[in-house]
Amino acid sequence: MEQANKANHDMIAREREIERMREKAGHDEAQALYNASKKGFARGYASGFAETKARVEAIKAIATNMLKMNLSMDTIVSATGMTNEEWKQLNSNLEMLSDESNEEQEKEKGAPFMEQANKADRDEAQELYHAIAEGRATGKAEGIMTTVKNMLKMDLPMDMIVTATGLPHDEIEQLKPMDNGQNNGQG
Repeated sequence: MEQANKANHDMIAREREIERMREKAGHDEAQALYNASKKGFARGYASGFAETKARVEAIKAIATNMLKMNLSMDTIVSATGMTNEEWKQLNSNLEMLSDESNEEQEKEKGAPFMEQANKADRDEAQELYHAIAEGRATGKAEGIMTTVKNMLKMDLPMDMIVTATGLPHDEIEQLKPMDNGQNNGQG
């Protein structure tokens, strides 16, 4: 009888241990999902923020070039999509930092911390850095393309668009809207 009680007690203890392990596994899985979600959110936020910031910087750079070319406020606002208030702010403050120097400065600031971080932290930081760089590139390209398309719709001279945007003539030509068959002999 004593052996049966001990066996029963051992079996109950094992079942409790198995239940505790299941609960822990469930908690660990939930924590891993939470961490992955948090990491994904951070990556998306960083990329989106960088994209928006780069788009605005690209548009401001073009607007600055247009301002230096003595174009009117209306022309600059129409081409860039800036508000009158943004134009006034830009007009009063022509100091612009280049994207390349900003990126290099950001890299240099982060270097000492990257050296001290453990591998997992370095990998995560590297992912965020790449997300930010990707966002910046996308935003800059979108800002320039939108502005070029607006400038083309306004029939601004090609040399003016080249000077304002820094894009080569052939890239700007590719962005010209099609004439709905008028240029291919169907006119």
